[in-house]
Amino acid sequence: MYMESSVAPHRVSEVDGLWLPVSLFCYKERFRRLLAEGIKPLLQRLTGNHHLHHYLLAIDAAGGDHLRLLLSVPAAHAREIAVELDDHFKTYFSQAPGLDKEIVCRADGLFAPYAVYTTHYGLYAPGQLLAGFAGDIQLQQPFSTLIMEVFSVQQVSEQALVLLAFQFYLGLMSQVCATGQVGWDELLVPSQDNLLQDRAPVDWLAIHHAFEEYRHELFEVSRAILADSPRQPVWIVHWTMICRGWLAACGSADARQPYRQLAGLIDRHLGLTPGMKFIAFYFLRKVVAS
Repeated sequence: MYMESSVAPHRVSEVDGLWLPVSLFCYKERFRRLLAEGIKPLLQRLTGNHHLHHYLLAIDAAGGDHLRLLLSVPAAHAREIAVELDDHFKTYFSQAPGLDKEIVCRADGLFAPYAVYTTHYGLYAPGQLLAGFAGDIQLQQPFSTLIMEVFSVQQVSEQALVLLAFQFYLGLMSQVCATGQVGWDELLVPSQDNLLQDRAPVDWLAIHHAFEEYRHELFEVSRAILADSPRQPVWIVHWTMICRGWLAACGSADARQPYRQLAGLIDRHLGLTPGMKFIAFYFLRKVVAS
């Protein structure tokens, strides 16, 4: 049932210890339980044992739906922690109630994906998650925590990711526009010109129908976010605090650069495809224009 992989930590510095890049393959609709019952307990245990410096979490679909978990651990304990987390997830996948035990490979492309309910190591370089921030974990870990909190209580789906991206982008844009250096029109323009790099045909009717389906929800949450209302989702409150802090840390420089960095954070950690981001920006344009 499990594909064995050698657990090979990546050394980054003597200060940060070692990075353990883990990939947890599981059906997207089972991410909620994996986060709540598999990942969170492990992180709590490692933190309690002082064996965890930092962690990052991202959703990805390369090779099949999976969660990327990047752990920074003390070098002296890296090997034992690697064995512990390997045992932890093997036990979880074999015993978690309600999980199908049949291995099914969903082949969507030329190469067969990894089997579901398996754990793999070293499939990505730590720099793929750290890119764009010069390793600023103080920014990325809180965002990873937000994603974990959101999807520990609600189901993960493409629709849910698009709606969450809409909220995160709206919160980010509101903070960037508040600096007076950038306007809404400039931030929303790239959605149509640059997102679909492969120039795939756009099903405008389907996108419009999706907007109409979520219209009430989109306008309700956007009013709360833009008014900084207590009714806005708690994760957006924390997200806008992260955005304000990063913009302030960047000083009076052009706000476009920190915007691009924070936007990259959303794209990378939510695993947004160009098509998903295109839809999120279509929703943003419709809401902001109104």
